[in-house]
Amino acid sequence: MNKPRVTILMTVFNGERYLREAIQSILDQTYTNFFFLIVDDCSSDRTPKLLRSYNDERIQVITNKRNLGVTDSLNIGLTEINTEYIARMDADDISLPERLEEQMRIIEGNKNASLVVNSYYLIDESGRETGISAPSIVEPIEDFYCGPSMFMKKECVQKAGNYRSFFKYSQDYDLYLRLLEEGEVLTIVKPLYKHRRHSSSISTTKRQEQRLYYSLAMIMSEQRKRCGKDILWGKSGKTIDSIREEIFGLPDKQKKKILSSTYATWGHAACRVGRNLSALEFAIKSLGLYPCNYRAWLIILKIIPGIIGYLKEAKAGTS
Repeated sequence: MNKPRVTILMTVFNGERYLREAIQSILDQTYTNFFFLIVDDCSSDRTPKLLRSYNDERIQVITNKRNLGVTDSLNIGLTEINTEYIARMDADDISLPERLEEQMRIIEGNKNASLVVNSYYLIDESGRETGISAPSIVEPIEDFYCGPSMFMKKECVQKAGNYRSFFKYSQDYDLYLRLLEEGEVLTIVKPLYKHRRHSSSISTTKRQEQRLYYSLAMIMSEQRKRCGKDILWGKSGKTIDSIREEIFGLPDKQKKKILSSTYATWGHAACRVGRNLSALEFAIKSLGLYPCNYRAWLIILKIIPGIIGYLKEAKAGTS
């Protein structure tokens, strides 16, 4: 085997339910020359036993001595990676067989690219497909990309500063926004990934907190555009912890206002790419948190006439 050029990076904590399916989806890739680095974040279920059951030289397992969380576990993995490219993977998701081959082909054709994103299927606990989401170039909307399916240049990840410990959740989104500043983002319309949402996933159990981290990632992205750096620039350790405590200690009313602004931003981005129903949904969520958000009202004023016209045409067509 030639020296692999890509490492798939995955963390897992008590993920026995979907772990074997996730691992097998990587082992079944049409592109086979890779390392598969799995960081076990001190699991207490059958995860360690499942990981030991594999006899594949491409798989390397790092076991944390104590539970560190996703972000720190990902950074531990990054320190061990020596390949040109890094592909992310979550322990409850599925990579379709052509994923790595397609992503490698696309990024190899553009020397200025920092990462590749692709369309993905949404699946439920049983693996049933419940929807599909397609990427939109550089539009910073939560559902327009899937962080765990990113395929990145390692040098760009390093220049961006790796994962940042401030982000307990939405760490992939924060990195994604910083990678936008390091090079071009390439998109693949073909779905190459299945992203699972279930009752115990972070996107379900920590939805509001995760959304607030999304908001903070976007705020910091705007800070970097204006000033060249954000609030975390040069900060580490206890200083970062104190910043997090200060932000998450804000009154609920202020947190809702921050989240409302994020939904409005996503709504306007959805408008720009013609996804009016998504824009309307974001606007309604924004106003539900902060009814005085004029940017959300602007979305509604902009798209409602078009939606009414569409409904009239649909009604006329059925009469």
